[in-house]
Amino acid sequence: MLATPQTQALPRTIDRYLGFEIRQLAEDTFVAFPQGWSHPAVVLLEARDLPTLRKRVWAWWHHLLD
Repeated sequence: MLATPQTQALPRTIDRYLGFEIRQLAEDTFVAFPQGWSHPAVVLLEARDLPTLRKRVWAWWHHLLD
């Protein structure tokens, strides 16, 4: 009998980055949720893949510093 790869149920938390919890909601949907703080300009950030979402989180933080 061949073993089949186990898939994890979605949604699932896959990363924490710069104060955001990143969750995979679907095969091509990643969302960053702010954790433990609040800011007037806080938004949910979304992307089709993890590297793009991490770049959006980084850009969001640097935009606040402008």
